[in-house]
Amino acid sequence: MSIVTTYVCDVSGKAGLNREDFTDVTILVMQYSVNQHMSSGFSSTSGVTLKKLVHNDVAEKLNLRRGPDVAVEPETTFEGKLKVLLEDHVTELVEGHLENR
Repeated sequence: MSIVTTYVCDVSGKAGLNREDFTDVTILVMQYSVNQHMSSGFSSTSGVTLKKLVHNDVAEKLNLRRGPDVAVEPETTFEGKLKVLLEDHVTELVEGHLENR
């Protein structure tokens, strides 16, 4: 005897039997109150963490997850660009030195 579990998407109501068709989404909700005595004007008073089960199709449309074939490209920093230029320059110097031998 087997147990049949039906998963239901909290956002769209889509249902399915395969757990891999769904993504767990954690939502952090913070409530802020105005405090005139603080320099920023706001002070955090409370927070609530919600967990929702979202169908993969809905999660992709809402940009809640990346597709399996999307590679995350790190943003190149100024220091990273300088490093690449320095590595290229040093490589050219070494190759030029080796050719002159």
